[in-house]
Amino acid sequence: EKLHQPFYHWWASGQKTLRTLLEGRLEEAELCIYQHLQLGQQVQAPDAVQAFGIQMAILRHEQNRLQEMEAAFKEFADQYPTIPAWRCGLAGLYRELEKEAQAREEFEQIAARNFTDIPQDQQWLTALVLLSDVCAFLRDTHRAALLYELLQPYTNRVSIIGPGAACYGAVDRSLGL
Repeated sequence: EKLHQPFYHWWASGQKTLRTLLEGRLEEAELCIYQHLQLGQQVQAPDAVQAFGIQMAILRHEQNRLQEMEAAFKEFADQYPTIPAWRCGLAGLYRELEKEAQAREEFEQIAARNFTDIPQDQQWLTALVLLSDVCAFLRDTHRAALLYELLQPYTNRVSIIGPGAACYGAVDRSLGL
């Protein structure tokens, strides 16, 4: 407020939303998610809609309503082909919905170059964490070894998307898988 920078109000509201999700206050979290989107649109935050999608997916997962996000994830994966984390998220969504054929199709596409073409950007670690779940679901031991090697330097860390839009938990969990 002292800086008169509305973008940082949006950023702070994302942190509040993340906290409500992590604390399991789901009704409050849903309200926070919509407020975060509205504020993001007001300040023209370029990632407002993507943050909304990620946060809604986490909320719907916790509510056992993840199937409601399938169309949105497909759209995000198609709309943002330069952000492989969306395709990883779609593969993860299929894993959660136990759609093995679709999960395998997405996973094979992502893993075709042994994960080397996933950009090492702010979504890289989360992408690998999501892929480790899919890899375990598909029982792909060869690629599990590759993911283990990539994730091992991040032991004792937590996977966070962007500036705190979402938390995907301990990397050690993925290493354990």
